[in-house]
Amino acid sequence: MMRFSVLDSWRGISALFVALFHLNAYGHFYSLPLVRNSYLFVDFFFVLSGFVISHTYLSRLNARGDLLPFMIRRFGRVWPLHVAMLAVFIAFPLSEWVVCYTTHVCGTAWPFQQKDVRTALSNIFLVHAMGVDDELSWNWPSWSISVEFYAYILFAVACIALRSMLVPFALVIVTISAAIIVLLSPTYMEATYDLGYFRCLFGFFLGYVVLRLYRANNLKVGRLATPLELVALLGAGTFLSLVGTSKGAIFAPLVFGCCVYVFAHEAGWISRILQRRPFLKLGRWSYSVYMVHAFILIVLLRVVRGVEKLFDIPIRLDMGYAAKLYYVHDRFLMDIVAILYLLVVIAVASLTYRMVEDPGRRYFNKLAKTIDAKVE
Repeated sequence: MMRFSVLDSWRGISALFVALFHLNAYGHFYSLPLVRNSYLFVDFFFVLSGFVISHTYLSRLNARGDLLPFMIRRFGRVWPLHVAMLAVFIAFPLSEWVVCYTTHVCGTAWPFQQKDVRTALSNIFLVHAMGVDDELSWNWPSWSISVEFYAYILFAVACIALRSMLVPFALVIVTISAAIIVLLSPTYMEATYDLGYFRCLFGFFLGYVVLRLYRANNLKVGRLATPLELVALLGAGTFLSLVGTSKGAIFAPLVFGCCVYVFAHEAGWISRILQRRPFLKLGRWSYSVYMVHAFILIVLLRVVRGVEKLFDIPIRLDMGYAAKLYYVHDRFLMDIVAILYLLVVIAVASLTYRMVEDPGRRYFNKLAKTIDAKVE
């Protein structure tokens, strides 16, 4: 089956933008409007996921017996790395407490609260962004994994139960989900643990519609391929730079849907660049990039606090933001910090991909094949 390698590369680039968005290093990168609005790249993940999952499984979800193998494969794709990172997030403060308790060089207060047990359980069962919790917890970017897993379930059930009505059903889901975000979300497209499921459904089922359009009208773009890719890229970049957190951000999945449609053709010179090995590797590691960067930020914060305390040097500046910004002497120096941070994220992601993500995916795929064989 065809693999959309260019879209994979875009997934990797988008994951880096999300990682950069969460870094509070007050350099020139930080101030770029595109970076400040990169929270919307999560919606690109949703649209792309709907497109790719539909492409891969649409013809394979025909009867109730197809549902369990599908869910096992999707569970194996997202859960092993998710639960591994959850374990890291639990072990890190616990290890800090052990060191403090045994050495008495720092505070010895127990690091966990009663709610931490509840949120850990909701994370384990992937329901932490399904209205169960009232805040983001532990590995906070994983909220999107929670809602996407249950979007998989709705999609699979719809494929089996509503095959002839799947396009109208998808359009209804897209419309209702967008309306809920606009009318009920106090933060609009920044919805996460509260109304994040509808944000995901909006993008995911739009991705399915884009796939149907792609299959129905696969353009022979020829010489127009590169201009179309440039228009899509510049249009998306301009939109993201201008929209901020306003109600207009509701159009982000539509903008990303157009980009997915154009780059799925893989016909222009931008696509040829994105098919080169470094971008393909980045695409392969994209899920790991997304899942590990929050922990690296926590480690960075510990280092910054330690340097501030040891050398009595103020590094974090209170500029009116919820989180203080890192700043030392020069904004170009902060740009170098940002680049080094992204390189560390990529390096760690390459390890978690090889050690956790890929082995977990292979194990659950093998389990799904066994169940497939039994059903047959």
